[in-house]
Amino acid sequence: MKSESSGQSKKLFAQDRKMILLGALVLLILISVIYQWSSSPSPVATTSTTIRQPKTTTTSSSSGNAKLSPLQTPDPDVAFDQLQQKIPAPDPSGRNPFVLPPPPRPVNPNKSASGPNRQQAEIPKAVCGDRVCQPTENYENCPTDCERPLPPINLKYIGFMKEEDGQVAFFTDGREVFMGRQNDIVANKYRVLKINDDSVELGYLDVNQSKTIPFQGNEKS
Repeated sequence: MKSESSGQSKKLFAQDRKMILLGALVLLILISVIYQWSSSPSPVATTSTTIRQPKTTTTSSSSGNAKLSPLQTPDPDVAFDQLQQKIPAPDPSGRNPFVLPPPPRPVNPNKSASGPNRQQAEIPKAVCGDRVCQPTENYENCPTDCERPLPPINLKYIGFMKEEDGQVAFFTDGREVFMGRQNDIVANKYRVLKINDDSVELGYLDVNQSKTIPFQGNEKS
């Protein structure tokens, strides 16, 4: 009888020990779960952190019609230097800045080239008395600078003849025929200075100047 009672007591003790170990294990699991749950961040804290630090990419990719939160709107860049610039006053002439002005009139190059200003720039101003005959001067308006124009010679050199003492030239004024050697006077106006086959040089008797007239005859003797 004693052996049976001792065996039953051992079985009861073993069962009680298993129950104690199982309860201790459940208690440890429960404590571990409570500790992990208490140490993890709360949903409120996570939400506040997300609002406090908005992502720029989310704001830029949102559509234009969506309303953004003031906390998620980036700070705009204000150009203070442009705000300080003065606005130009309106044109008093009434010109419309949105309408192009008419094209300028074409300039006539011939008119500008032949104008009085261009002539004054090209032709120097005449100064009478500088012993230089300018293009705008002549014997009448400036006799000290310009020589008297020579009168035309009304004789034609029509032929010549060679002799032992020199050549003889023949001239005509349309009415009479004159002949003369070198240094002879013809028509009471001219002196024969030089006789050539193709021309004759005649000098004026009243002035110390001369002219050369060409040969205009048909035949040469």
